[in-house]
Amino acid sequence: MNSLPEGYHLRAGKTQDRALLRRFLKELLGELGEIPEAPGTIDNLLARVFDARRTPLWWAMQDSTEVGCLWLGRAWDQFSGAQSTYVHLLYVRPEHRRRGLGRFLLDWASEIARTQGDSQLLLQSLPDNTAALGLYAAMGFQTRALFLSKPL
Repeated sequence: MNSLPEGYHLRAGKTQDRALLRRFLKELLGELGEIPEAPGTIDNLLARVFDARRTPLWWAMQDSTEVGCLWLGRAWDQFSGAQSTYVHLLYVRPEHRRRGLGRFLLDWASEIARTQGDSQLLLQSLPDNTAALGLYAAMGFQTRALFLSKPL
């Protein structure tokens, strides 16, 4: 496993981090630009999914500032039917990218998945997020399906 880059440390998330997680999700949506947030979307997601005991959360920290986030959950693999670890959110603030934080957080997620007895790690990405897709490919992730939608 890659080590955490020098000058950074991990902090386990807690239930009180809901507002901080909300800010990170909003930063990500703002960065992606093309995805408008429907009113209440993030709050609905957090209300339905976020539970610090069942959907663990970690913060990559520099000093006392959160600069990266890894939020995990559980999902059923649609092909094998196996329960797997699912990455709800992997986000590193732009000024801290290309230092190995994303790679470390994915390695960390893989270790957690292994300790749970999972044989794979699942995630989704947008097709134009080329930096993230490059990292995922370099770390051995493979595209297994395309998520399509049709506006009505």
